[in-house]
Amino acid sequence: MKKYSTVVITALMAGGGIGLWTWANSRLMPSIVHTPEGIAATHRLFQVVPMLGLLLAIVGTALTALSWKKHSDRIYRTVSILPVIALIVGAVLAQGTIVELVMFSPIDEARFVAVAAASFLEPEHLVLGVSIGGEAKAYPVGMMTYHHIVNDRLAGEPYVATY
Repeated sequence: MKKYSTVVITALMAGGGIGLWTWANSRLMPSIVHTPEGIAATHRLFQVVPMLGLLLAIVGTALTALSWKKHSDRIYRTVSILPVIALIVGAVLAQGTIVELVMFSPIDEARFVAVAAASFLEPEHLVLGVSIGGEAKAYPVGMMTYHHIVNDRLAGEPYVATY
C-alpha cells in the first residue's frame, strides 16, 4: 500500500480542490438566501480558489512525477495519472464559477409578478431595483447570479440591468 500513498495523497488533493470549488459555487445558487455578508464571503472565496486550484495541480503533478522515478510499472503510472488529470480539471474549473462557465445567459424577456404574488421571496432576499420615470422593477439577486444581465424596458425606455 505504501507504493500507492502518493496516488492517495494526490487523489485527496484533487477531491479537496474540486470539493472546494463545488462548495463555493453552491453559495451562488438561487435556492439559497443571498445576504450581503454571504455574497461578500463567496466573492472572497473566489479570490482564493483559482490560486489554490493551480497550487494543488502543481504540487500533485510534482508528487506524481517524483513517484514515477521510483515506480516504473504501467499499472502504477496509469493509476497515478488519474488524480493528476482530476487536479488539472479542478485547476481549470477553479478559474471561474459554474455560472460563468455554463449558465451565463442574459434575459431578454423578463417576466414579473406583483409584489404581493412574489411568495418565492423572503424579506431577507436581496433584489436589484431599477426606477425610471416613476415606474420600478426588481430583480432577485439569486436570479441575477445566473444571468448577470437583463435587457428590459421601463417607462418606455430600454435599459440594461446588470449584477
